[in-house]
Amino acid sequence: SVGVQGGAAKVTFGSATSRVYMLQRLADLAVGDWTGVPGQTGVAGQPGGQTTVTDTNAARIRIYRIRPSLP
Repeated sequence: SVGVQGGAAKVTFGSATSRVYMLQRLADLAVGDWTGVPGQTGVAGQPGGQTTVTDTNAARIRIYRIRPSLP
């Protein structure tokens, strides 16, 4: 899920402790490349199966995705 709080976008997703995650953003699906959100790359999955990452530089329109990988 995605929510906005105080100008920051918070993305919560199902996760596993055996993975690390990267929050990526894009302004327009038709143009541009996915970029990692600073400080939100290599985020360890949290116990309990839910992890929240934050984009403190959220724009009015932004598309997010989560990229999992092995640690």
